[in-house]
Amino acid sequence: MQYYLIAFPGLRCGDSCGLRWTDVDLKNATAAIRWQITQIGPETFENKPKSEAGEASISPDASTVTVLRAHKARQNIERLAAGDA
Repeated sequence: MQYYLIAFPGLRCGDSCGLRWTDVDLKNATAAIRWQITQIGPETFENKPKSEAGEASISPDASTVTVLRAHKARQNIERLAAGDA
């Protein structure tokens, strides 16, 4: 999924990894970039983008929205299958 978000809408790696479903509106085809995941050595960090300009909104194209919908459906199926685990 992250590779698709990097290749097509052009997100940076950390931004695509930090994207949360609460920041994605599939109906209106928008996504707010509010978080990024970075890794320094063995440590992983979740931070806000480095600058206010980094906190942006994107408008994914129709094929990206389709891919996101399919990914969300797969996640929901996996979540149900996992139960309380």
